Amino acid sequence: MVLTRRRLLALALTAPFAGMLSACGGSGGAGRGSSSGSGDTAGSADAPVTEVTVTSPATIFDITTIFVPVGQPVTITYRNDDEGVPHNIHVTGSGLDEKTTLKPGPDVQSLTATFPQAGNYDYICDVHPDSMTGVVKAV
Repeated sequence: MVLTRRRLLALALTAPFAGMLSACGGSGGAGRGSSSGSGDTAGSADAPVTEVTVTSPATIFDITTIFVPVGQPVTITYRNDDEGVPHNIHVTGSGLDEKTTLKPGPDVQSLTATFPQAGNYDYICDVHPDSMTGVVKAV
């Protein structure tokens, strides 16, 4: 491939921004960091969160791991941006069974739960349990 002056100029002008674009790949936000899985993480084992907002672009939760403190109320807000498509968020495990109402989007709902013991709790959308999944890690 022959590099013309125009192509060289285009490469020179865009190269400095390439690293910035790849660094912005996650959804960002306080208490979030990248995870090596198919989604993002809210909080960490050292800094669990007590509030988090989850959305579902492309019928997959944008946050697939949430670290929360044991024994403290945690508010999980679910924002359904899918026009006319019903979703919810349903958290289960270790005696916990909390869910939002199944509603078509756009819609925003919250649930508040206290995770009674350390360990993993699952969350799913009851309509899309195969693709919309995540885990809450109580620490």
